Amino acid sequence: MDDGDRRLLTLIQEDFPLRSKPFEWLGKRLGMDEAEVLLRVHRLKSSGILEEIRAIFDIRDLGYQSTLVAMHVPAERFRRAVSRVSAHPGVSFCCQRMHRLNIWLTLSVPPAQSLAVHVDNLHKAAEASESLVLPALSTYKRGFKMDPMDTEYVLNQKRYGRWASKDEEHHDLNSLELEVIRLLQHDLPINDQPYRKIAKAIDLSEAQLFEIVHSFIARGYWRRCVGFIKRKNHNPSQHALSVWNIPEEKIEEVGRKMAPMAEVHYCCYRPPYQSFPFSFYASVKASSREEAEAVERQIESVIGKWPYEILLCQRIFKKSRLKYFIQELNDWSEANADISGLFSSAIAGELKENYIDAEN
Repeated sequence: MDDGDRRLLTLIQEDFPLRSKPFEWLGKRLGMDEAEVLLRVHRLKSSGILEEIRAIFDIRDLGYQSTLVAMHVPAERFRRAVSRVSAHPGVSFCCQRMHRLNIWLTLSVPPAQSLAVHVDNLHKAAEASESLVLPALSTYKRGFKMDPMDTEYVLNQKRYGRWASKDEEHHDLNSLELEVIRLLQHDLPINDQPYRKIAKAIDLSEAQLFEIVHSFIARGYWRRCVGFIKRKNHNPSQHALSVWNIPEEKIEEVGRKMAPMAEVHYCCYRPPYQSFPFSFYASVKASSREEAEAVERQIESVIGKWPYEILLCQRIFKKSRLKYFIQELNDWSEANADISGLFSSAIAGELKENYIDAEN
């Protein structure tokens, strides 16, 4: 990889042009012709340095709901549970942690579907003894893109409330716009007019496709189109999850103090339970308990001493990018509809009741 490749990757990572001939435009910025830019992009992709070029949408404004879920599954049912959980199209991350709560996953579903019902189905499919729903209520730092929690957003800034209720849809997308999202979330074709090829696949002109995308921008659904570069030496198993028992009235103070720390890549506030009374979560770089303990001592020197536990990642079973509005999720819901009902009917009430209210 030479200096020209580096300059090209820098531009593509920032914002891939929403233009009829994007590679030609990039070439003008770099002092190259279009053919050279295309050649470099093909080479960077074939070498694995450039993974893909695709659109990024705002998961929150699209109305998606997302949460972290922690499960306890007995050893004799563990392998079957992991297989079933990982098969869910809305599960983007699933790992085993060295803890009684041994399966941790990130689940996201579109606005037309119930997050509570999907948690219910996963709980039953996994034959879990316990499932805790742990949405991020306040996020104080997001340090790197591939954090297993990074597909989440703040579901509700209220401490208690409608964490999983979606009585109304947040988006106003029609069927054509949904199809455009489904196509643009995949890797763009590498040719002189990639958007034209996408438009043709759904019988649109390129101008019509751009008009739809600009409407996404106006409504806040579209973030940008970018190139994704393979991260060196990034392995979620080398990041420990530390969970802290922080009183509710101290959450904001702890969040402000912990977020600037270089040792902390991600930190947020999540609901505590009677069986798991930890409310503040931090991802720190550590591949062993000894390394994690050293980091926790540094954190304690900043935020003070509070009860905490370290949850090391033992195995990763699934790590994938969330795909929006896909038929596979509907198919999974239909195939598993018969197992729901025992857990979801009370899940919202149980979550609220199991919060530890600092005032009581």
